[in-house]
Amino acid sequence: MSAINTLIQNDRVHLYTDAAAYLPDGEIQAILPKVRMLPHINAAMAMRGPFLGLAPIAEVLSLAGSFDDLKANIVSVLQNCADQFEHLLGQCSLGSDFEVVIAGLSETTGPSAYLVASHDRYGEPWAIIDLIGFSATPANADVHGRIQNIANGRGVDGLDPVADGLAIMQAQRESRFEDIVGVGGFAQLTTIDANGVHSRIIHRWPDRIGGKVAA
Repeated sequence: MSAINTLIQNDRVHLYTDAAAYLPDGEIQAILPKVRMLPHINAAMAMRGPFLGLAPIAEVLSLAGSFDDLKANIVSVLQNCADQFEHLLGQCSLGSDFEVVIAGLSETTGPSAYLVASHDRYGEPWAIIDLIGFSATPANADVHGRIQNIANGRGVDGLDPVADGLAIMQAQRESRFEDIVGVGGFAQLTTIDANGVHSRIIHRWPDRIGGKVAA
């Protein structure tokens, strides 16, 4: 399962993504970015699910006029995307369900992140789930325990976005979800602050297309 993590700090928000797209048996099909920039509204989006749907869904979301407008309309927009791009989403061997995470600067509340999913893994489908502090998906009891050890009592503003963020992604990589190690390719950090949207690769794993993630 792909990693999509968020770290909301006092004046900025960080979005973490990995890059491995894989088949049901865990074989890596592609290594590619799973995040798209929305710099005109000081935001970025990441998607878990059929990677063929990422580009067209990102294009639709880029039509938003502001961060707050996007949040106000995102549920209906994504539902329309599910119908409009059904032919693309349906080509995924793991199913057509997807989830989108939006991170950025709200015009009214500041640094913010939230998730919308087409499935019921997190509760009711097509509902906005606000993310607070540090949020990691996927996660299990082991990953949560390692996050606590990494944080070592520090609040979110005391975390190092690169060192601590990567350590948490490594913990996710070393865990199995649905019997697959799916966090791989590279770790990408996207930061949104008052100066704009900035993205960079902070680590590359030795994964290869046609192989499996070697945790």
